[in-house]
Amino acid sequence: MPGDDSTVEERLAVRLIREFEDVAHVERLEPAGSVPTPDWRLTMADGRVADVEVTRDTEQAVQSLESQLGVVQVDESTGRSRWVAREWADSRLCCEWRVQIFDHDPHNNKRPAKGMVEALIPVLVEAESAGGTSEQMVAAAQSRLVTPEQHFDEHDDSAAWANASARGVGFEGFMLQWGKDTGYWYPPLLVDLLCGRVPRSVHVRRAAGPAVPGCGVVRTSASVPDSAWGEYEHMLATVQGHIDKKIARRQMEQAPGLRWLFVVLDDNMAAVQLDDYFGPGCQELDPAERNPYQILDGLTFDCFDEVWITGRAFQSRDHIVLRLFNTVDAPQHKIVRCAEVLAG
Repeated sequence: MPGDDSTVEERLAVRLIREFEDVAHVERLEPAGSVPTPDWRLTMADGRVADVEVTRDTEQAVQSLESQLGVVQVDESTGRSRWVAREWADSRLCCEWRVQIFDHDPHNNKRPAKGMVEALIPVLVEAESAGGTSEQMVAAAQSRLVTPEQHFDEHDDSAAWANASARGVGFEGFMLQWGKDTGYWYPPLLVDLLCGRVPRSVHVRRAAGPAVPGCGVVRTSASVPDSAWGEYEHMLATVQGHIDKKIARRQMEQAPGLRWLFVVLDDNMAAVQLDDYFGPGCQELDPAERNPYQILDGLTFDCFDEVWITGRAFQSRDHIVLRLFNTVDAPQHKIVRCAEVLAG
């Protein structure tokens, strides 16, 4: 492939297409002025010409939050991978607590989740000290985890800020100290709200035994609304979203031949769902659950002749490739070893 300014994902797409097609010539397309063009024009050995647009799906902010609050675990019975709770042991705790941290603004909330968990643990210790049933402890803890809006409703910061400002104290430093002085459980959330971000929130789900002093643990999980729902629906919605975006940009209008869209799924939950249903492990499932191509019927891509989808298998890191046709032709599916791609 000639030298150019193509990305890793764009070059990967061509290498994986070669696993299915005898590609005779590859041309890098450059936009003329402000007119958008596809990334590649491929000429097959049989004379067919396909313009290929490559798009990468990456939710690094969501992936970062999930990896801070959970771990990926493989179900040995099915081979499927799932995010499971991360454990934070603390000798001050007696119970096993389960909490979920919600983030509606992951791209702007950059604070490490560890700080929020560390601030949460004293709240749980206090709830345990108050005693009562599991439900009462959960309620007591949740009552302390008020939102920044609620805290500002109950505490007026204007006079304190005026005094601090006159002394040359910076806003963030003031707000962190003011939050601490007024008993707010995690003052950085106050800063996030006033800086225009949507603060994270915590939902305490359970406090379970056995209540053994010094053996307590907090199990955390992340929730980013609409980021990873269903068994395969999130993957389909992700791919459909990229199809719709590319159609809106009208990059394929001048294509002289076939129009192909190649969607590269980053290491996120869309890729995990692709791996669950079409990865190497799916061959170990019962035949009824293996390679369920019917779930792909919901994708619509009338403006493209073909849509290609690829993602990495969680365990083997091989490339899973699906090739979908805008005809009655059945999808094509292949597992391409990573070493083969690198050698291509």
